[in-house]
Amino acid sequence: MNTDNNLKFSKSVFLIPTIYIVCIWLLYCIEIYFGYNFNKFGVYPRDLVGLRGIFLTHFIHSDVGHLFNNSIPLFVLLSSLFFFYRDTAFKILLIGGFFTGFLTWLIGRESYHIGASGIVYLLFSFVFFSGIIKKHYRLVALSLIIIFLYGSMIWYVLPIKDGMS
Repeated sequence: MNTDNNLKFSKSVFLIPTIYIVCIWLLYCIEIYFGYNFNKFGVYPRDLVGLRGIFLTHFIHSDVGHLFNNSIPLFVLLSSLFFFYRDTAFKILLIGGFFTGFLTWLIGRESYHIGASGIVYLLFSFVFFSGIIKKHYRLVALSLIIIFLYGSMIWYVLPIKDGMS
């Protein structure tokens, strides 16, 4: 079993998720401490200036609740990605992050869209479906745990709450 050698645990699995979480919290602290509002750097659909948000939106959050609700799933899912898909994790994250931002730019309502929810949904979908497709018992178990813990996020794909993308 060659795959078992690839799945040895190392502390580096948590390095990128930790850096990402620290960066978004630090950016939010800078925003609060200095009185900035970075929302205008989010995705603004179908506007050339709004294209910059494709890359920046994943780091901007509206409040502590929004930031906290994205931080926990981000850490768990990013750690899972870097543990199970070490070789392709950066490609998935960068290409997927671009396409989630671009899709928001294409179909979003006329408002600034901010937050790492696109990355959370990307990682959730990727880990879930790859676990099912590969029929790998660890990935399937992880997928079922993720569905159990974060299954309610499926409903937030639909616009069920005012002011939420």
